[in-house]
Amino acid sequence: MTRRMGDRIGPDEQAFIETRESFYLASVGSTGWPYLQHRGGPPGFLRVLGERTLGFADFRGNRRYITVGNLDHDDRVSLFLMDYAHQARMKILGRARTVDGDSPLAVEGYRA
Repeated sequence: MTRRMGDRIGPDEQAFIETRESFYLASVGSTGWPYLQHRGGPPGFLRVLGERTLGFADFRGNRRYITVGNLDHDDRVSLFLMDYAHQARMKILGRARTVDGDSPLAVEGYRA
């Protein structure tokens, strides 16, 4: 993967993003401190929707919904995508929002 900094997702970044089986998502809690959670699913569950937009289905985990609650007062997030086998990583800073209802981000055949 080409090492570069920018605010657009190119073909190399898209390939890296869409092959991840997990990532870490940091949001900002009401105390101002970061809250970090692991998100996982089959490869492709994290999708590139545009050159500046990512999306993923938020599968049920511990059902505490802390990240969702944090987004109610601060939409800033950081994503950390890791490829441990190749010692590669990607850090993404952005803003997030939740979308309820039927989603084109659902992963067919993955019941989580």
